[in-house]
Amino acid sequence: MANLEFDSVKDSGKRQEFDTGSKRDTREGKGRYDLMPGYAMRTIGSGNFHAMSPIAVFRLARHYENGAVKYGPDNWLKGQPLRRYLDSAIRHMFKVVEGMTDEDHQAAAIWNMVAFVETKYRIGLGVLPKDLNDMPLPAEPDHGMACELAAVESPSAPCLEQHLNTAISEAFKTLEGWTDYDHAAASAASMMRYLDMYHKMHSTPPVASGNIAKN
Repeated sequence: MANLEFDSVKDSGKRQEFDTGSKRDTREGKGRYDLMPGYAMRTIGSGNFHAMSPIAVFRLARHYENGAVKYGPDNWLKGQPLRRYLDSAIRHMFKVVEGMTDEDHQAAAIWNMVAFVETKYRIGLGVLPKDLNDMPLPAEPDHGMACELAAVESPSAPCLEQHLNTAISEAFKTLEGWTDYDHAAASAASMMRYLDMYHKMHSTPPVASGNIAKN
């Protein structure tokens, strides 16, 4: 059983001081979990957050952190057309298929599908303009085609490629206008599983870092 008795707080050596005079360790490089949109993350997690990959969520949080540095926190929440997110998500997914590592295409694909889910929700609430929904009219699902939903919902999908194939398929179904369930959330969930499995297949076992709590 893990030792849960700690006598110190993990320290990066850097400090952040607030106008009030309060200080704490810097959050640089730790990911901006506070920038991940609540509704979209709850939808993608389906309420079962224990089953979500902490590796994928961390990579997503780092993508939000990097984006905040470049554009400012929550800049995307000002509103972008829905199809812009799909265009970018599918492009990043095929960059993953291509094996490109010039940027974090895996996390970027997830980010765009998360942004799609959250933006569509906020359009429905009236928080964002209706004209940002530039999607085609709802399409009737072709129930004669094989449905990947079972693979999306199961964390034990048969292989790495299946997760990626499912993510791309669900993204195209979103673009097509399918409304039988939330295909955008399903696409993001599949990309998260792909990222998690890819990481585990291509990384060395972690080295124990000691019993020091993070602040």
